[in-house]
Amino acid sequence: MMSSERMWPQRWRGEPASILDAKDFPNIQSIKIYWVDVEKNMRDFISEQTEQSLLKHVSYTNPKGETFTLPLWQMMVQPPNHNTHHRGELAAMFALMNVPHPEEEIVQYFLDKSGQKKF
Repeated sequence: MMSSERMWPQRWRGEPASILDAKDFPNIQSIKIYWVDVEKNMRDFISEQTEQSLLKHVSYTNPKGETFTLPLWQMMVQPPNHNTHHRGELAAMFALMNVPHPEEEIVQYFLDKSGQKKF
C-alpha cells in the first residue's frame, strides 16, 4: 500500500515510478518513518490541484510496460480504492485465522485521531 501511494503521485507528475523493495524496510519503525514522507508527498500533491488540473489527461506506464491515459481526478481515486481492497483482504485473512484485529472502518480511524474512540 505504501508503495502504491508513493508511485501514483510520481506518475501524476510525469516522473518515473518504481515499486518499493521490501528489503529496504527491515522493521515496522522503518515503514512508519518512510510513510510520513509518502503521506506528506500525497498531501502536497493534492493541495496543488485546481479544477483545471484535475481535468487534465495524464498518461502513465505500468510495470508491464502498458501505457494508459485518464483524467487526473480519475487516477486520484485509485490509491484509496486500492488500499481499501487490501485492508479488506487482511481483515478477511485475520477473521479466517481467528486473529483479533482492529476495526478497519474509516470512522474508527477518525474517532481514534480525534481522541473520541472508546476502548
